[in-house]
Amino acid sequence: MKISWGIDDGYVGKSRPQTTYIDDDELKECDDFTEAMNLIENSVKDDFEQKVGFNINEIDEIEEKVRSLFEK
Repeated sequence: MKISWGIDDGYVGKSRPQTTYIDDDELKECDDFTEAMNLIENSVKDDFEQKVGFNINEIDEIEEKVRSLFEK
């Protein structure tokens, strides 16, 4: 099963959609609907943690400014 998800960050517009795949046989192994939905949610959370990170813009300039704070 293909699961599409995105990041809800409060900004206007959606970020490009992400995709998680879960084998239908894995879903069939669940005892009930709730367990299957939990599997989907946990799979998306795991995928999110592996795919999404942050990047500090202009890190060299920031490092320079912070270094100067400690040199005085």
